[in-house]
Amino acid sequence: MYRFFYRPDTTTNFIAIITIIILAFFATYLMTNRAKKHSPVINPMVEVLEVKTSRIIKRISNDENISCFYVDIFYEGHAKVLFLQNLFVNDKESENSFPNTDFEITRNPDTQEIFEVKTKGRSFKPEKTLNPFTEMDFEENRIPEDCEILDTTIDAIK
Repeated sequence: MYRFFYRPDTTTNFIAIITIIILAFFATYLMTNRAKKHSPVINPMVEVLEVKTSRIIKRISNDENISCFYVDIFYEGHAKVLFLQNLFVNDKESENSFPNTDFEITRNPDTQEIFEVKTKGRSFKPEKTLNPFTEMDFEENRIPEDCEILDTTIDAIK
């Protein structure tokens, strides 16, 4: 019966409420900072390849959904070939579809994983089309990796 009639004064209520609010802010601060510290970043470095070309050779793929291209590039002061084999090159609906005279590839330089491809120039037809890779090419592992920069020239691709 005593508790039913006993009412704590407003000062006690005020102190209790302020204490609960401070503890809630402190707990929120600790949780958000702990989450930020533990978010994994695998590799913060990316490589952006800006490609301007007028020469591309297409290779017919063994898979209908994938196109292969050898792109004539100038990389680190030398003429090289960029090999592309990915689904992003099959965008036929866009005016800036691939193959393109000017495009940009954002990739991981260690794994060569492509994050983004932006076409900026005009679309054009490859200068020639090669036959698909043979079974011997697969067995002898003569197929380049996607987005691999080959130490050869476009004229040497046959």
